[in-house]
Amino acid sequence: MVNGDIVSIEFTGKETASGKIFDTTSKDKAEKGGIYNPRGAYGPVVIIEGAGEILPGLEKAVSEMKEGEEKTITLLPADAFGDRNPELVRVLPLQEFKNHNISATPGSMVNVNDAMGKVQSVSGGRVRVDFNPELAGKTVEYDLKVVKMYKIDAEKLSALALKAFPSVEKPAVRHEKEMVELTLPA
Repeated sequence: MVNGDIVSIEFTGKETASGKIFDTTSKDKAEKGGIYNPRGAYGPVVIIEGAGEILPGLEKAVSEMKEGEEKTITLLPADAFGDRNPELVRVLPLQEFKNHNISATPGSMVNVNDAMGKVQSVSGGRVRVDFNPELAGKTVEYDLKVVKMYKIDAEKLSALALKAFPSVEKPAVRHEKEMVELTLPA
């Protein structure tokens, strides 16, 4: 596989230490893992190889796989969600939260200056917020499958159309020389 190849993949990500599923393309596994979202989209995900759309470790694994191949990979933090950065844990004045009608309770997620963080504690008029990704510093495991490698231009264009418009049942794609026409159902 080379950069720019278009493929569809299925995966299930788990925390290695706890075995808890945190992400999956499978509706059944999402339900069993307690992370099912009725508004979520389940099924294979179309990616462009080398475009940085998935974790670095997943991208490396996918680049070495063939269509139909399945494997389980373990990713250290550097190839997954990164190491924990102590500088991303900040203590902020509780009054700032009150001024913006933001509830600061331990365990809640807050948006501060367009950065999402998790409130760790509230004490003495101060709020300790961790802006690290939740899985930073953790080793994770993925069950990964390359479902399809798109080789024909028409297939590639259809896959990209579905990627761009996931809520559209079947966008119609027509390709002639240098022109591509995309028709979306009304």
